[in-house]
Amino acid sequence: MPTIRIIPKIPILQSALKARPLRLALDGGEEQELSLSKSTDLEVASGAHRVEMYVAWVLPARMGPAEAELSLEDGDTVEVTYKPPLVRTKPGKLKVDSAAS
Repeated sequence: MPTIRIIPKIPILQSALKARPLRLALDGGEEQELSLSKSTDLEVASGAHRVEMYVAWVLPARMGPAEAELSLEDGDTVEVTYKPPLVRTKPGKLKVDSAAS
């Protein structure tokens, strides 16, 4: 079964963000709350997937929204690194890499 590994990268200047949840919606489904302090592995079905993430905030409610399209085959592990913006109204950044075997 393919795995999507979510890796939050929080710059030292933004370390207070680690108290906030990272929100993730997979394929437009229900949002999940993930930790900004540690990586999370999600097992998914083979095929194409859309990953949407942001940090839950007050104003704006969705800080640093970012999204990526992924295509996974059985046995694949893909690492998706999320980095929030320094300016709350800007988009976040996603980097997608194949995990090392």
